[in-house]
Amino acid sequence: MDKNRGERNIMEQKNNPKISFENYRINKLLLRDLEEGEKEGQIGISIGLNDKKNQVKLGIDIATKTRFVEIEMLGVFEFDEKTPEDEKEKFLEINGAAILYPYIRAYISTITSFNKEGNALIIPTINFQSLYEERVKKQKEKSKTNTKKTNTKAK
Repeated sequence: MDKNRGERNIMEQKNNPKISFENYRINKLLLRDLEEGEKEGQIGISIGLNDKKNQVKLGIDIATKTRFVEIEMLGVFEFDEKTPEDEKEKFLEINGAAILYPYIRAYISTITSFNKEGNALIIPTINFQSLYEERVKKQKEKSKTNTKKTNTKAK
């Protein structure tokens, strides 16, 4: 290693991430022609966590002009033992989903490239940090609304 050039061997570093990606599997895949009445240009995203907070289920459904694709992938993760329980959910929802998503994009692109038109479906990138923040914001607003309703009834 040439220290003058600032190079380093990353394997020599102690890399202790809070979250590590262990494995994944595809639970569901549906690829079909878009049916009459279905809206094109729609993309749906669902993120689910198990009770032990070590698995993420990422679901994507997307409708193009001609096709509908639905996929569900399960990712298994491990945490550093120092990671607080309350942080695990956030890590999984943001980082876990962001880790799985490129696998889904590549899989969809590969599978759809074998269709009769021969053109692969390239699904857009997603900012999972923004999705998480948006969900948290909506939950806080909903909580405030429910608190106001409860206070009004109590009077």
